[in-house]
Amino acid sequence: MSSPRPVTPNSSVGTMPLTPFVILGTFWAAIVLTWLAWAAGFLAARLSGRPAGPPFGQDFVVAVLHGRWEVAYPGLDRLLVAVLFAALVTGIAAPLVGSALWWAAHRGRTDDPLPSLARVGEVAGLAPAGAEARARTLRPGLIGRRLQPADVGLPIGVLRLPRGRVGPMLRASWEDGILAVMGPREPVRMSV
Repeated sequence: MSSPRPVTPNSSVGTMPLTPFVILGTFWAAIVLTWLAWAAGFLAARLSGRPAGPPFGQDFVVAVLHGRWEVAYPGLDRLLVAVLFAALVTGIAAPLVGSALWWAAHRGRTDDPLPSLARVGEVAGLAPAGAEARARTLRPGLIGRRLQPADVGLPIGVLRLPRGRVGPMLRASWEDGILAVMGPREPVRMSV
């Protein structure tokens, strides 16, 4: 049984060009950094009780790009502005970097088929409790008896779990249809 969750590739090379995303990301990063530079000046002005520089916009951007700090940050301590700017950038970047690192660590590998396979909840009817309940429903004579593996159904495999763990034996009921696909001269190993 497979899950509808596809295994995603580690990179989009070959499936989609990255250039538009890099250009767009660079553009937005420049806007965010410029706004943070303005916000650092605004906060420094509030903290020092001085008037703030020009509002965020073209005048501020032109002043910063041309290095006219006296226009961008009039009468403000540049060290205070730099410290506030660094704090704002860190406050924004730390969660983003942390999220990216978490995502990279928990992202599946392309050569690992496990993420695309069924999970425990999706095969609950084949797990021991579900298979036994189904066997008792199909054969009322089993109610109240301790079930043997042959009473429950045909073993179809052991559920593999993430991180190399092994789950329960999955069993198809005697009512299920089963198609076995295997290589030529492959021995059939089933124990009931």
